[in-house]
Amino acid sequence: WDMRHFGSWDKSSTKQYQNGPYTSHGNYTARLITSNDTLSQSFMLKSDPRVIESGVSHEDIEAQEKLALKVTALLSSAKRLANDVSKKSKKLKSKESESSKKLAVLDDRLTRKKGRYTQVKFINQVGYLLNVISGADKRPGQDMYTRYEELKEELEGMETEFLAIKSKTESKTELKVNKKLMNEK
Repeated sequence: WDMRHFGSWDKSSTKQYQNGPYTSHGNYTARLITSNDTLSQSFMLKSDPRVIESGVSHEDIEAQEKLALKVTALLSSAKRLANDVSKKSKKLKSKESESSKKLAVLDDRLTRKKGRYTQVKFINQVGYLLNVISGADKRPGQDMYTRYEELKEELEGMETEFLAIKSKTESKTELKVNKKLMNEK
């Protein structure tokens, strides 16, 4: 165990749940499970004494861990939304339809395109915030909490947009199927 929580979801199985936030001090139990037996060992994870001596408290580290976990969950949600947008976009037959164009705009807001010096997008911004929070043992500043709330609100808006597009395309598909069934009768 590398003393980390799970990282964010990723469509790549090799990147999925990797490099999560470090756990804070506390009591933990390690379990080794075999087909016949389970062995358990409790242990205490302690903070680096040099960090505590520098003026960072256990409460500061716990606040850092808590915010890092929230941002990790936000990053997972953003990556899942980008994956859903990509899948839905590929399913649409007409790339010129209104829904297809809206999905392209949403995808452009979420994901950075490959290449040199491309514009930073939403998922990159959330990842950057996570790196800043996790960069050193410290209490997160108010600016980090504010940025988290801004990003969370922005993601909620994009999720609402996606659900509206998805609902519209699915209702059109249902109408086509129903018309086809009516014509067959």
